[in-house]
Amino acid sequence: MDYTVVFTPEAEEQLLSLYRFIADHTSPVTAECYTSAIVRIAKT
Repeated sequence: MDYTVVFTPEAEEQLLSLYRFIADHTSPVTAECYTSAIVRIAKT
């Protein structure tokens, strides 16, 4: 079964907020790893 995951604007804003929080408290690299993993898992 094929499907397409589409993030709402609100979800995209939450991902961006999460990215900023993690980047501020650890590093941008860590933030990218976490947020990319969320997107990747949601689309699999």
